[in-house]
Amino acid sequence: MRYTIKDIFLYMRKFLEIYYISSQSDDLGTLLGDTMFFEEGNSTADPAAWFDWKDSILKVTGGFAENMYLNVYDSYLCIVEFIDRYGRRINSVEVSDMISEMKMIDKDERELEYWRLWKELLKETNVEL
Repeated sequence: MRYTIKDIFLYMRKFLEIYYISSQSDDLGTLLGDTMFFEEGNSTADPAAWFDWKDSILKVTGGFAENMYLNVYDSYLCIVEFIDRYGRRINSVEVSDMISEMKMIDKDERELEYWRLWKELLKETNVEL
């Protein structure tokens, strides 16, 4: 199954909300605020967040187009890249710790906790895997 980049961005916010509830990380709270999506402007509360999202997709996939689609695996890699960029930019230990648990070496390591959570989130939103 393939998903629009905007849909994956919105699912990523839900994913972060789940982690935020358990961690109460101030840095993740700020990221959630920055990534609030406004339909009327087709942008995020912090416009830089949408540009970072596009750059993350470009790095993972080697290309970017507003109408492109991502598969489940690439979408996960894009959210990891996006969160990693954010953590490095603000020099956050909390986000760095989360990213170290999220990163995969290859496709055979997809049963990490965060990968399972990502797949469950997509299922709960009635998205086919």
